[in-house]
Amino acid sequence: MTTTHALRQSTHQFLPFGIDFSIKDDHLGVRNSHILEDLIDGKLSREYYFQTRCFGCVYLTVVSKLVISDQTWNAFMGTFTKDADVEAFIDMMINKQYDSDLLGLIGNNLPKYPDVLGVILMGESIYKS
Repeated sequence: MTTTHALRQSTHQFLPFGIDFSIKDDHLGVRNSHILEDLIDGKLSREYYFQTRCFGCVYLTVVSKLVISDQTWNAFMGTFTKDADVEAFIDMMINKQYDSDLLGLIGNNLPKYPDVLGVILMGESIYKS
């Protein structure tokens, strides 16, 4: 069996034709969710980067192993919210801004973004504590 590869101009890496980078990996998502839970509970000592944007009284944070650019943040969120369940969860959390103790998390299930662990949504009182 032969595998054909193409040269990607932006990173000069060889990748097989026909890979769908929007494919989800549920095992990766579960693993990343557990890591986020341990991080919130203070069980992990590893350093992660938290890049936060405010939507009214709700703070949406992308947690990553490396600092990511705004372009990568936007691309990740655009791809991540293509999943109807993820989009509905985030919309519900943002629309219920009356709860200042709001806290929710979703592990990244997209192998295309290996450095991103996932998303944490926080109410104002949790974010500022």
